Amino acid sequence: MPGFTSRDDLLTELTTNGKRDEWNFVKTVPNTCVVGQIDSLWLGVGNPGAGANPATTPGVAYISDAAAIVAGSMWFPDRSTDLRFLTAFGAVSSQNGSLILYDRLAGVSGVTITSTGAKTVNSAALDRFSGTAATLNECWWEMTTAITTNSLTMNLGAYTAADGVNAQVGGSVVTTTANGTAGKMIPLPFTAAKQGIRSVEAGLTIGGTAPAAGAGNVLIVRRLATIPLLANIWNEVSFLDDVFGLPQVFDNACLGLAWLANATTAPIIQGTVRCVYG
Repeated sequence: MPGFTSRDDLLTELTTNGKRDEWNFVKTVPNTCVVGQIDSLWLGVGNPGAGANPATTPGVAYISDAAAIVAGSMWFPDRSTDLRFLTAFGAVSSQNGSLILYDRLAGVSGVTITSTGAKTVNSAALDRFSGTAATLNECWWEMTTAITTNSLTMNLGAYTAADGVNAQVGGSVVTTTANGTAGKMIPLPFTAAKQGIRSVEAGLTIGGTAPAAGAGNVLIVRRLATIPLLANIWNEVSFLDDVFGLPQVFDNACLGLAWLANATTAPIIQGTVRCVYG
């Protein structure tokens, strides 16, 4: 059956049978950074190249493979009926910070935030990490147009949690104009009683006094790994030795990167994603 019966079996598949997938990436953060804020590398140049914003409601469920490559994504060939797992994630950056590897599951663009109240999102059904497997999925706001004049107060107003219960309401988050520049990614809180997310419905609510300008994308993502980086020093986590967790990287995965900044200068980041399948 697919998968591995033991560590030795995994190593045999990796070494003797050559069942490995690898992507060497280099990306430049495309925006001025804000210390303590997450930046999207999706539109950054490099390898992979710059991506694009998703479609408007109902957006897109991201599927990236050789038959339909999503611009901006790291992707691997389909390996069915084998299963693929992340074995290592390493990188070096020109600035201090933390690098996040995630699977971009769904996105809806063109959500404006210049008026208060509920904004219709209605995200598409997920291709993977769906149903009860959505427990660790997150919802992120990806800023495409900077907010001006007023701070942004927002929350998930109607979404479906991993257990299938809909009409859930998440906690509010406030983003100032200084922190709400283009490219920033803001994780949106869930209700305290539920984990994960399957979809967002009529679901993004703007409170307080709305900004004079601002727009963005609502994303559902699955965070796979995070590594801290000191400037110009390579760091790598091994999921075989350091963290025995082996996150699964499905066929059709649409892998992206995000940067948690510790300096305002936008860095250049180089690294490697390594997987094994069997």
